[in-house]
Amino acid sequence: MKTQPSSHRKSAGFTLVEMIGVLAVIAILASMLVPRVFQAISDSKVNNAATSLNSLKAAVNEYYGKYGRFGQTNGVVFASLPVNNWELTLLAEGIIEKPFAVRIGDGVVGGVSGSRITVVAPAALATTAAATNSAYCFDGTATVNQATGSMLVEAVIPGVDPKDAKDLNDRLDGTALGAVLLLADTIGRVKYGVPNAAGTVDVHVYLAHK
Repeated sequence: MKTQPSSHRKSAGFTLVEMIGVLAVIAILASMLVPRVFQAISDSKVNNAATSLNSLKAAVNEYYGKYGRFGQTNGVVFASLPVNNWELTLLAEGIIEKPFAVRIGDGVVGGVSGSRITVVAPAALATTAAATNSAYCFDGTATVNQATGSMLVEAVIPGVDPKDAKDLNDRLDGTALGAVLLLADTIGRVKYGVPNAAGTVDVHVYLAHK
């Protein structure tokens, strides 16, 4: 029986060199695509937070338009300040459809769990805006409080990655009212301090004051 010459035989499968080449191409593509995938995920989280905060700002003003004040359900005056988790009042009023929650941050700050809407007494006019007080400087031309009155409503988002905090600022305030990554940002609607021991920051976002 005649057999075909060995030169005409078809090799089965891939050679080692071919396999190494394929793996190298896959590795190069992965090194290019994986960072972009993670960046897209991060952008999506920050966009979600920015959209939620803008919607809450409108909801807070809707409550004020209805009752002429910030208060409890049916406009009942607060017994005292500060009031945490005020979004539950907005929920009970039917002004928002679900409790405030965003996809950035770890959800714990100052012993109180979860991102939340807080009503506080505004700082005095001469107070310098800082990450830990209720003073806000909106235009960046001065450092003193520009949110005076009897009540101030802000969102608190705990345990945020500094990059996400900066990206949120850039979306809500613009880069002109932002700070260099890992430095404190205390001007504009969004403010936060330097990263803590865990490498995160607690973000405060102005919503309204009266």
